[in-house]
Amino acid sequence: MAYDAYGYPGPSEPERPIAVTVIGVLGIIGGALGLLSAPLNILYMATGFKAAGPMGEALWANDTYRLYMQANTPVSLVLCGLYLAAGIGLLRLRPWAWTLTIGLLIFGMLSQILNACIMLPLMGTIFNEAMAATSMPTPAPDMSFMKPVIYVSGGFAVVIGLAVMVLFLVLLTRPNVRRAFGHSPT
Repeated sequence: MAYDAYGYPGPSEPERPIAVTVIGVLGIIGGALGLLSAPLNILYMATGFKAAGPMGEALWANDTYRLYMQANTPVSLVLCGLYLAAGIGLLRLRPWAWTLTIGLLIFGMLSQILNACIMLPLMGTIFNEAMAATSMPTPAPDMSFMKPVIYVSGGFAVVIGLAVMVLFLVLLTRPNVRRAFGHSPT
């Protein structure tokens, strides 16, 4: 309990809901890991993804993927910084952090859908190109069965990501959470 200058109990600070703590900590971890991994991503792009083997080279040889990565990397750096700031702000119950987190979640949902529409079909094409470009002394094995695996696993990741973001939106818009950030509970 906080006390004023005269020793009387002051206005009590709102308790931080557990959901806010969890989302804030996850935001800090995700933002920090994204910022820490940025140099590796930049190094991969500088070397044309050669460290990732034939598939990496095939990825980099694809104009759409290369343009996507070149545009996505700086955007990702900014987003990671925003996630880190939002996570810290959530833990401190700052109203701007609530608004920023809601915005980041909505942007993330739209981004997941856009990535699913663009990147999933593209990955199958790139996979075929990579397999055709692989120089093996013997004929390359038939890996066509991997295309459905790419689509299903990628689609599954999109669905899980969307479900988590929807859950976070629901949790952040609950009346007790809105009150903790000084917003009206409706």
